[in-house]
Amino acid sequence: MAKAQPNRVKAETLSLRISPELKFGLELLSRIEERSLTTQVEKALRELFATARMSIDYFSNTDIPEEIPRHEIYFLDILHIVNSVDAPTRLVRTAMLLPYTMNQREQVLMELIHSQTVFRGEDTDIFPTDNEYTEALDWVTENYFTRYSGISFKAIRKNWTRLNEVADQTIELGHYPPEIEWEGC
Repeated sequence: MAKAQPNRVKAETLSLRISPELKFGLELLSRIEERSLTTQVEKALRELFATARMSIDYFSNTDIPEEIPRHEIYFLDILHIVNSVDAPTRLVRTAMLLPYTMNQREQVLMELIHSQTVFRGEDTDIFPTDNEYTEALDWVTENYFTRYSGISFKAIRKNWTRLNEVADQTIELGHYPPEIEWEGC
């Protein structure tokens, strides 16, 4: 039995509804270029991400001061800034940089993190540094942590499974459980 390469990324399944004409075009292009449908879709998404222009005004949910340079940013850059293999890091980066994109479950997770003292800490270095957006990211970070206390990624990671269980239970019940037990507390 073939074993997956250790450096390969796990693929996610995505179901799409597209028009018959687009489906035929995708299949035809795949045959011409001798690539799979998946490869063609991934290529198109990469090209879209690399060309979709955005403004740093999308960052955060408050107005960025005028003194912060208004660099044009591509969605691919935002994706690189926010994405992480570490789910808690990815969640916190999204909450800080693009809070209006968060779904209900992600909002519940962040409310739990900020409302439970066990998750308070000194971690405030959230984003990658030394890029052309560092000044804007520093402002977003400072602005965020003036509204919320610092967090402890160690405590969040230690309780990540439990946090997700409590978030699911909260959504199901419509309120937070009265007593929540956290590991190491």
